[in-house]
Amino acid sequence: MTWAPGQVLMQAGKVVLFMRLLCSLPVVLAWSDQAPTAFQITIVSTTTGVSLVLILAWSRVVPFIMRHPATVIVDVGLSTGLIAAAGVDSPYVAYLFCGALLVGMLFAPGARTILSTLIISAFLAESIVQADLAQAPIGIGAVSVSATIITVLVCVHMGATLRTLQWRVDSALEVAARNARDAALGEERSRLARELHDSLTKTLVGIGLQAAALRLRHPESTETASRISAAANDAVDQSRAILTDLREGSGACVAESLRSSLAEVGTLYGIHVRSDISDQSAFVSDPAVYVVRKITEEAVINAAKHARVDTVDVTVRTLPGWIVATVADEGTGMRHRESSDGVGHYGLTGMKERAAAINGRVGIESKPGAGTTITITAPLEGAEQHG
Repeated sequence: MTWAPGQVLMQAGKVVLFMRLLCSLPVVLAWSDQAPTAFQITIVSTTTGVSLVLILAWSRVVPFIMRHPATVIVDVGLSTGLIAAAGVDSPYVAYLFCGALLVGMLFAPGARTILSTLIISAFLAESIVQADLAQAPIGIGAVSVSATIITVLVCVHMGATLRTLQWRVDSALEVAARNARDAALGEERSRLARELHDSLTKTLVGIGLQAAALRLRHPESTETASRISAAANDAVDQSRAILTDLREGSGACVAESLRSSLAEVGTLYGIHVRSDISDQSAFVSDPAVYVVRKITEEAVINAAKHARVDTVDVTVRTLPGWIVATVADEGTGMRHRESSDGVGHYGLTGMKERAAAINGRVGIESKPGAGTTITITAPLEGAEQHG
């Protein structure tokens, strides 16, 4: 089963609506001891009917509600009516909590704040009215009212947390799908490159060799054979250029792939990764690029897990014969022994070993409370090797 973006949150909202229906049960059961008034019957019937309609048409109603937050005023009015009918200390106050949970789930911070304030204000107003009618001192019931307000705020926060989690899941799925498409495209490019190499390029080389043999065997055809040989050589050069493009792709594609990968890491671990990656940092055929990329991703993950930061900065540049990546954060930092020897839980030893396998190195600058900067440097293929 394929889930559309936001679908989990949509289903969670329907569960909340079912919970609202259950809130009417204690009130209805209480009618066996005390006959309900016409107002109570009307308001309970109305709220039950509204909840049923919302459940049945939830997927169609939600987009409209999210575009028009003012429609929630109707629900707040019904909630206030329920409290007026059953009392501020009745179980029906839970209906108010369900509404607050939906507000947190469906709306952005601005609308969420306004609607939360409206819900609390309506409840406070009804509490004051009922206290006046009962001629009770203001202090009576203050604890219950305060607890209700706090619970409303907690429900709004819970809904907002669910909304944030849904956004992260949607973002991660989107990035994963895009990476899967890129991987499939890369496999197709590799397949085409193999077929081109095995058929066309070898055929063109064979034509060139046959033309050279023709020139030797039939001197009178030297000019024609030379033209055929030159054309075949040009075609071979062009096919090799196409092969290179198919196998390596453009620099922008590789840079974008790394950006997408870092974005996926950021989404999964709940941090913002600011990437500054040069489009020239893209030598796909060079194994150093892959290793540096994996070390960079690991460094970002380590920062997300251990540095207690919201933002990590990543820079990737190419110098003559070298590729250099830097991962920096302003987090908790490390002691000198941890950064130099790789002890502890940061996985620095493994990063250094991977870099050493390609004649690269990992430099670490860190102090407790002053953040960490990890620099990965590796030689590119064909560059002079340094110890």
